[in-house]
Amino acid sequence: EITELELKKYHELVKKHYVLAYRGVLGIATPETRDTEQFEIGGGSSIRGYESAEFKGRYELYGNIENRFPIEDKFQVVLFYDMGNAWSTWGNIADNLEIYKGYGVGVRMDTPLGPIRLDYGWPIGNSENKNGKFYFSMGQMF
Repeated sequence: EITELELKKYHELVKKHYVLAYRGVLGIATPETRDTEQFEIGGGSSIRGYESAEFKGRYELYGNIENRFPIEDKFQVVLFYDMGNAWSTWGNIADNLEIYKGYGVGVRMDTPLGPIRLDYGWPIGNSENKNGKFYFSMGQMF
């Protein structure tokens, strides 16, 4: 059994043209949960700057902050900061509260099929690979 809590908040700034968006996610899976159903975080939908599903475990905690501002009618630029991790056991959290962080820039384009998201993120600190990663997806991240 998996329980996941996601909180989101948006602040409109400068006459509603700029948006500061926040998201926090906490997930807990019971010990009976199969390994294939564990949380997988990292990548374009959670902690940008890292590989997709780089962090796996029965517990997850991550957050995102985005500053979104328009360039033209159908384009937005996004500056972001992400942080989090996943742990296999409750004891791992207490012993290793390591939080991975990433930052970057993105572009959002409104199309007839919905928003297209292009992000480029870099890991901060704890990663062996300091190179950035490119992400392409549809829709807003949150």
